[in-house]
Amino acid sequence: PLEDAGAAEAYQAMADFWLDGDAEGVASLVHEDGLTVTSGPNAGRRTQYSPSQAVYYFKNLFQSHQTVSFVFDKVQGGVDSPRAHGMATWTRRRAGQDRDQTIRLMCVLARVGDGWRLTEIHTIR
Repeated sequence: PLEDAGAAEAYQAMADFWLDGDAEGVASLVHEDGLTVTSGPNAGRRTQYSPSQAVYYFKNLFQSHQTVSFVFDKVQGGVDSPRAHGMATWTRRRAGQDRDQTIRLMCVLARVGDGWRLTEIHTIR
């Protein structure tokens, strides 16, 4: 369980921004050292984005996929840990399609001073 209120707030903010398709909002949570995104089988594709590049990554993501739901099912870490892990279920619909697709995302936060910043998003297949 997530004992750290700040990390829980960061995950809630991320979920709210994601549901709204707010690319700038999600990108505002990205760590100053950037965001690592992995996808594909065995995390085959690994891309690093700076905070400013992350805005365009999320804009493209939200343009090509309409979010039906985005929920953090499980979060752990915080308090004495420098990192927190959140498992999200994202149900989305590709533009022009009528079938929903559900994917799992592992979202990693790192502690920065008193706050938390998004450092990694891994697609779990």
